[in-house]
Amino acid sequence: MTMRNFYHTKQAGFTLVETILYLSLLVVIVNLIAGVGLHVLSSMLAVDGDEELQYNTLFITEKIKQAISESGSILSPLPGQASSTVVLEVSDPDLDPFVLWLEEGSLWSQSGSNLPMELSGEAVSLSEIIFTNVTQSSSTESLNVTFVMELANVSNRSELAASTSVSFTNNLSYP
Repeated sequence: MTMRNFYHTKQAGFTLVETILYLSLLVVIVNLIAGVGLHVLSSMLAVDGDEELQYNTLFITEKIKQAISESGSILSPLPGQASSTVVLEVSDPDLDPFVLWLEEGSLWSQSGSNLPMELSGEAVSLSEIIFTNVTQSSSTESLNVTFVMELANVSNRSELAASTSVSFTNNLSYP
C-alpha cells in the first residue's frame, strides 16, 4: 500500500463529532418549535376564555335588561336603596314576582312559583352584583345594575385570568 492510498481510503457514515453536532442542532430546533407551539396554544386558551367571559356577560346583561323592561314595578329594593337581590312585579300572575339574586358565584332567577334557574354559566363566576333602585319621585321606575364577572380559572394560570365589570341603568316599561 502506498502512502497515497493510505490517506485517501473511502470512509462510510458519520464521525462521532458530526453525529453529536447534528443531534445538538436537532434538539435546539425541536425546542424552538415546541416553545412557539406552547405559546400559540396558551394564547388560544386565553382568547377562548375571553370569548366565554364576553358571551356570558352579554347574556346576563340582556336577561337582566329584559326582565326589568318587562316588569311593572320594583318591589325591592326600595327607591334610593341597593341590594344583591331584586324583586320585580310582573303582569302575569303565574310569573309574579320575578326575583334575581346572587348565590355562590351564580346569578339565579325565579318566576312566581316556578323552580329557580341558574342564568350564569359554569365557566364564569359573579363575585358581586348590586341592584340599586334609582327611581326619582313621579318618574318612570329605574334600576341600576352593577356586577363583576370573572372567568372560572380552576388551574390558577395567570394567562387564563380574566374579569369584567358592568354597570347599566334600565327603565321599567310604561304601563
